[in-house]
Amino acid sequence: MIAPEVIVKIRQLYFAEHWKVGTIAAQLGVHHDTVRAAIGAESFNRGTAGTIESTDGAISGLHPADIEAIPAASGDSHLPDDSRSWL
Repeated sequence: MIAPEVIVKIRQLYFAEHWKVGTIAAQLGVHHDTVRAAIGAESFNRGTAGTIESTDGAISGLHPADIEAIPAASGDSHLPDDSRSWL
């Protein structure tokens, strides 16, 4: 078991000082897995970040009501009407 003071120091170095896991482990003389456990790295859930687009262009990870709320793209619809004359 790691001392609570060491956990506090690890979390300070990682989250506030932006040290890397290996640097913290070397500096404090602990194993890198100990550092990862102290910062809660397993809760970062690396494999599911962001949205995933399938091969047919569909977006997963969104609720169907949210997808319906996204306006359809229509080329230059972001331009004011008077600016389309030069297009």
